Amino acid sequence: MAGDAAGIGNAARSRILVLGMMTLLTGCSWFGGGNDRSQQTGDAARQGAPVPAGTLPQQADPTTCGADRLEELAGRSLEPGVRQQIVDRSGAEQYRVVGPHTMVTMDFNPQRLDIRVDDNQQISGFDCG
Repeated sequence: MAGDAAGIGNAARSRILVLGMMTLLTGCSWFGGGNDRSQQTGDAARQGAPVPAGTLPQQADPTTCGADRLEELAGRSLEPGVRQQIVDRSGAEQYRVVGPHTMVTMDFNPQRLDIRVDDNQQISGFDCG
């Protein structure tokens, strides 16, 4: 009897392990396995060249999310006080910080403010999208 109970436990563990591995593999294929052409934009996409991380897929009119009201903050360090100024001045309800190595989603939201920063968290510009 004790041997049967141990056998059932091992079988259950094996099933869980197999299901876990299948989930991970499915996740890898879901995200394109590192060769997803949807990450490409403009001329680079037409030529088949990858687009660098931090490149935004599309941009809206800067007045849509308030990016046009933030030009004087470019060059400043992105600290909590500066973030609050950005939110207050732009009026944007959503924002994201996009660094040179940041992966971004491909969904386009013209109401969302994109804060572009360099490796040192210095603000390099603002876009909507």
